Amino acid sequence: MSKERKFPLLGSGHRVGSIPWWVAEQAYIVYASKYGDSQSLERLAERGGFGISEMDEFFPEWREKASVIEQLQAELATHRWIPVEERLPEKHDMYDVSDGRRKWEHLWIATYKCWREDGSLHYESVTHWKPIILPEGE
Repeated sequence: MSKERKFPLLGSGHRVGSIPWWVAEQAYIVYASKYGDSQSLERLAERGGFGISEMDEFFPEWREKASVIEQLQAELATHRWIPVEERLPEKHDMYDVSDGRRKWEHLWIATYKCWREDGSLHYESVTHWKPIILPEGE
C-alpha cells in the first residue's frame, strides 16, 4: 500500500499534525479564490501549512472528511496481504497465507515463529499472510 501524501497543520504557530493532501487541496480552492494562487499548495506546505482556523474557514467539513478517510484506510489495512519480509504475526492464531500462487489457512506458532499445517512445520513456502476476518457476530 502506498503511503498517502500529507499536508502540515498548524496550531498556535507550530505544527500540530497533518491532514491528507487531498483535504488541503479542497481548502486551497477556497484559499486561492480569496487570496489568489501566487503561492502554490506545495509552497504553503513548505512554509508550514494551513492553521486549524484557516481549515475551518476554507473547508468547514475537513475534520469529518479526514476522519472518515482515516477510518477507511485503517479498515483497508487490516485486509491487505502482508509480506513476510515486512513482518510476521505476533500472536498464535490461524491466518490466511499465500505462496504467491495459491491461498490457504495456516496456524502460526508464535513460540517457534513458524507456520504449521497438517502436522508439519513450514518456514519458507509462505510469502504473504493476513488475519482471517469474520463477519460481525461470527
